[in-house]
Amino acid sequence: MNVVGQALNDGKAGLSLDVRSIHLAGERGKFLLNGIDLQITAGEKFAIIGPNGAGKTSLLLLMSGTLRPKSGEVTLAGRALRSYSPMERARMIAVVGQGDRPDLRLTVSEYVSLGRIPHYGRVSEGYQKTVIADAMERTNVTALAFRRLECLSGGERQRAALARALVQEPCVLMLDEPTNHLDPRARTDLLDFARTLPITVIAVLHDLSLVSRFADRVAVLQEGCLIICAETRQALAPNIIRSVFAMESFPAISPFSGHSVLVLDSPAV
Repeated sequence: MNVVGQALNDGKAGLSLDVRSIHLAGERGKFLLNGIDLQITAGEKFAIIGPNGAGKTSLLLLMSGTLRPKSGEVTLAGRALRSYSPMERARMIAVVGQGDRPDLRLTVSEYVSLGRIPHYGRVSEGYQKTVIADAMERTNVTALAFRRLECLSGGERQRAALARALVQEPCVLMLDEPTNHLDPRARTDLLDFARTLPITVIAVLHDLSLVSRFADRVAVLQEGCLIICAETRQALAPNIIRSVFAMESFPAISPFSGHSVLVLDSPAV
């Protein structure tokens, strides 16, 4: 059975997630997020973009249940996220975040196995091992199983983190700038892989050229406000990129793959 087999068997290959009138206050009462409304459908591949400080990571933390809003509500599968216990959330939502600080003395196999904690006592030991082995194979870290995290490159550690998230067998996978520390080929491979997963995947992306390859829809944030939430082509329109990122842009079609590629350039002085 593959890494998402149990989720598929349970009929929860992907779950919807709604953000309703979310406000998140920061220091001195300044809002980090101001009146955000989003509806993410089950199985959707959804990107969140915006300049530094726009509130992207804060929004992801709210949607994962790590942060609580000052007002508004997040619902998962029509039920308030705050009503789920931490263990229930861990069986439904997996997060690969920028702030992960694992014990670097752990081996890759030990680290990935931690993702199975929400399922201990619920399935057989044989199934646990099968899921772990499958996730490590899918993320290409099997050969690193007995290497300590402290000995890995940034890209290898990122792949191990993804494997740890996948062994949770989540219905929703959240990725916070997952292509950091990866070379260009590894970036596209990771997002192509994420797109094939039959679950809901929400990714904060910094590299705008990768967004159209991954996302069905895109939310654009600026200074804690939602500028637009739309299909990829509309969200990445030149006027939006110019207004939010102060960059000129135009779409192009790759002669090699046929994929749409966003080309960025500094505005003329």
